[in-house]
Amino acid sequence: MDTIAASPHKILHLVRHAEGMHNLESDKSRDPLTSFEFLDAQLSSLGQQQVVAERKHVRETGLLDEVEVVIVSPMTRTLETAVGIFGAKEQADALDVSSCQDSNVNSNETSAIFNSRPRIVAYELCRERMIENEDDVWWKSDERETYDEIQARTIKFLKW
Repeated sequence: MDTIAASPHKILHLVRHAEGMHNLESDKSRDPLTSFEFLDAQLSSLGQQQVVAERKHVRETGLLDEVEVVIVSPMTRTLETAVGIFGAKEQADALDVSSCQDSNVNSNETSAIFNSRPRIVAYELCRERMIENEDDVWWKSDERETYDEIQARTIKFLKW
């Protein structure tokens, strides 16, 4: 790890938000994908379990010590995932993401939402201009993203 730490390069880890209520409900019907109720969905019970498991993993492997910053959209499900995995114990145990969100979610401003290590930043990357269709095309309940899909998302992020 000393070689990596001394390297001038940064390592980028892409973490998809845990299962949200909109994902759970869309398995039953397409209505949640267009429903105002699920526009800013919270995590489902399974999503919360996924966060707990990933939190344990990043701590046991020492990955948490390597993370410098976590960048997420200001959506509730992404904040719950990020703070649940990377936040301090007291933050994850008593999470109220409404206090973390930028009041103007359509803004292109960056806001640090916690004074923690690693720093967690909510950033709105012009969601309206990035939406290519109404479906959540990146989420698949039974398979992981392919290498090519991850590479395409990485390039889009790096251009940011």
